[in-house]
Amino acid sequence: MVIFIDVGNTNTTFAVNKGGDCYRSWDIPTKLIASVENFRRKLLSAARKAGVDACLVRAVVICSVVPKAEPQLKKNIKSVFPAAKEYMFGKDIPVPIKNKYHYPQQVGSDRLANALGVRYCYSCPALVVDAGTAITIDVISAKAEYLGGIIAPGIGMSLSGLHEKTALLPKLTAGRPSDILGKDTRASMLSGVFYGFSFMIDGLVKSLKNRLKGKIVVVGTGGMIDYLQDFCKEIDVYDPFLTIKGIEIACKLAKNKEKQQSYP
Repeated sequence: MVIFIDVGNTNTTFAVNKGGDCYRSWDIPTKLIASVENFRRKLLSAARKAGVDACLVRAVVICSVVPKAEPQLKKNIKSVFPAAKEYMFGKDIPVPIKNKYHYPQQVGSDRLANALGVRYCYSCPALVVDAGTAITIDVISAKAEYLGGIIAPGIGMSLSGLHEKTALLPKLTAGRPSDILGKDTRASMLSGVFYGFSFMIDGLVKSLKNRLKGKIVVVGTGGMIDYLQDFCKEIDVYDPFLTIKGIEIACKLAKNKEKQQSYP
């Protein structure tokens, strides 16, 4: 059994493929990685609930945008899944996609995983809207090249900023507004964030579409994408496992190309 791990700034997602497009996953706050015993306990408990036998996990593949969390994460994983070999996406597992960023090393590994996932699971040209700690919109050409994209503050970050940078606005967690016209402070804040972000995403997607030719698929993913599902009109497909699929695809391609059993 292989566990695919997506380490984000807010949450770390663990996922196993149960066959085809069927995944079982669980999230643990990334900040808990440093809390060794607490993290291990949560990881083992969540794995059991997902039907994962720790002794049968032979490999873990890590895609991370939080470098400082990686050493401790590997130690924690080894203690929970002692038989598992560790692989880093983008290092041990190559990413077979042409990266046309001016500085390719600056592109987050999760964005490349999304590009790979959309190439093999959908079609190109494509746009990927990933709503997590930040909101990214990435562009993949008809030739399946990663062209670049857009980075904007995320929903949680914006709600926190409104509270932290003002005297009277309350601290809120994400929630869908019932109407664009807020009748109290909470409703007004949620309206501003959710409608504001949905209009921003739709506008940016329309502008980026003008740079591409042919039928363009727009795929939404990320931990906060569910909140935007009823608001964004330009997103065609919602796929919460797109990043995980990209990681898994990279593993399969590496194994097929090298014909080595050393790959997961």
